[in-house]
Amino acid sequence: MSALIMIMVLTLVTVIIVEVGNRVRLPWPALMVLVGLAIAWVPGSHLGLPSNLVLPLLLPPLLYTAAERTSWQMFRRKWRSIVYFAMGLTLVTAFVVTGVSWLIYPGIGLPAALILGAAVAPPDPVAVEAVSRTMPFPRRILAVLQTEGLFNDAVALVLFEVALAALTTGHDISPRELLGDFLVGMVLATVVAFGLASVIRWIVRESESAAASAAATIVLPYAAYLAADAMNASGVLAVVIATLEYRRTESPDDVEERLVRSSFWEVAELILTGLAFGLIGEGFQNVLHDYGQAVWPMVWQGTLIAVTLLVTRAGYLFALMTWNKRKRALAAPKSAREVLIMTWGGMRGLLTLALVVSLPATIGLHDDYFPWRAKIIVASCMVLVVTLLFAGLTLPFVMRRVGLDSEGDQEHRQELELVKLAGHRAYLAVTQMPDLPEAVIERIDSLVEQMESGLLDRSIQQTLDEDLAARHAHRALLHDVHIVALGAAREAIIEARNSSPIDPFIVDRVLSRVDRQSSLYRRH
Repeated sequence: MSALIMIMVLTLVTVIIVEVGNRVRLPWPALMVLVGLAIAWVPGSHLGLPSNLVLPLLLPPLLYTAAERTSWQMFRRKWRSIVYFAMGLTLVTAFVVTGVSWLIYPGIGLPAALILGAAVAPPDPVAVEAVSRTMPFPRRILAVLQTEGLFNDAVALVLFEVALAALTTGHDISPRELLGDFLVGMVLATVVAFGLASVIRWIVRESESAAASAAATIVLPYAAYLAADAMNASGVLAVVIATLEYRRTESPDDVEERLVRSSFWEVAELILTGLAFGLIGEGFQNVLHDYGQAVWPMVWQGTLIAVTLLVTRAGYLFALMTWNKRKRALAAPKSAREVLIMTWGGMRGLLTLALVVSLPATIGLHDDYFPWRAKIIVASCMVLVVTLLFAGLTLPFVMRRVGLDSEGDQEHRQELELVKLAGHRAYLAVTQMPDLPEAVIERIDSLVEQMESGLLDRSIQQTLDEDLAARHAHRALLHDVHIVALGAAREAIIEARNSSPIDPFIVDRVLSRVDRQSSLYRRH
C-alpha cells in the first residue's frame, strides 16, 4: 500500500511541477531533477519496484511516444542525421565515457564502465521539447535533436544489454558477437513488429468503440517489447518498428481513437516520468544511507562524467559542423552558434533514469553484491543535474546571447502549405457530392476557408457555432458537407506524413486540429 501511495504522490507532484513550469516558463523535466534530489533526503520514501520490472514498465511507452514523433518518410529523408547523431554520436559518447570511467574508477572493469557509458550516452528529446515550449527554438535544430533521440535509444540499449550480460555471465565482450546478436535481433524484432502492427490495425478497424481501439494501441508497445524480448530479439527495435508501421497504415477515419490515444499517452508520460524520478531519488537515498560522507567523492567523479559528456558532444558537433560546411548534407549544425545550442540541447532524461534504476543490487551467477551500482547511480544523478537541470534552465539565456533566430517563418510556411493541401482536397471532395442546392454550392468556398482557419489554430467551437447559426436552413446538408470536407482533409494530411518532406511534428499538429474539428461535428 505504501508503494501505491508513493506513486500517487509522485503523480500529483509531477502534475504540480508541470503546471509551475508552464506558469514560470521553465522546463518541467529540469524541475523534476530537483524533485528526485529532494526525495533522496526524505526519510521513509519507498517504492520497492523490483529492478527487473523497471525496463519493461518504462521503456515501451518511452519508445512508443518517441516513434510517434516521426515516420518512415522522415527516416528516408534524414538517414544521414540518424547515422551521424543517433548512431555515431551515441557510440562515441558511450566509448569516451567508458574510457574516462575506467580511469577515474579504479578496478571498475570494462562491462561496468560500459554500462555507465551506455546509460548516460543518449539524450532525451522529450526534455529538449519541454525546453523548446518555453522559448522560441529553431525547428530545424529541434527536428535534428528529435531524430537523434529516437534511434540513439536503440543503440544505447544494445550496448547496455550486452555489457550487463557480460557482467552477469563473466564472459568477455566480443564485437563480432555483438554485431551478430544485433543483426539477428533486428530481423526477429522486425517480424514481431510487423505482425503485431497488422493485428492491432485489424482490431482497430473491426472495433466500433473508440476507447477499445485506443486500448488496443496502448497494448502495442508492451506486446512488441515483451514478445521480442521473449525471443531474445531487440524489444527496442520491435516497439519502434511496430509504432511506425501502425502509424503508416492508420485510417483517416480513426478520429476518436487518435484523440483518446493522444490524451492517454500524455497522462501516462507524466505518471511514468514521476515514477522514474522517484526511483532515482530512492536509489540515491540508499546510497546516502550506505555510504554517508563517502558519497561526496562519488559526486565529484559523477560531475567529471557529466563534463565529459558536454566536451565530447561539443567536439563531435564541431567536427560535424566543419564537414557539413563542405558537404551541406545535414540540417544542422551549420555554425559555431548551432554547435553551442545543440551541445546544451543534449539533455539526458527518462532513458538514463530507466537504465540506471534497472540495475540489480546483486549480479552474476552467485548473486554477488554489485559494488559499482552506487557509483553509477550517483554519476547518473550528476549527469541529470548538469545536462538537464543546469542546461535546461540556462538554455534560454544562451539562446539570447548567441542571437539564434527561431526560424518561425519556415515552420509557419510548412504549416500553411499543409493546410492549403488539406483545403484543396476538401474542396474537391465537396464539389463532387451529388445534388447540392445552389445555395450550398455558393457557400463551399466559405466553408473551406473556415475549415482552414480552424486548422491554423483558430477557435474551433466558435467557427462551428457561427457557421451553423448562419445557415440554419441547410443545417443537415451543411453538416454533411463539413464531414466530407474534413474526411478528405484528414486523408490528405496522413498521405503527406507518409510521402511529403513536411516535418511529421507539424503534420501531427495539424492532424490533431482536424480530428478535434471532426469530433465536434460528429457530436452535432
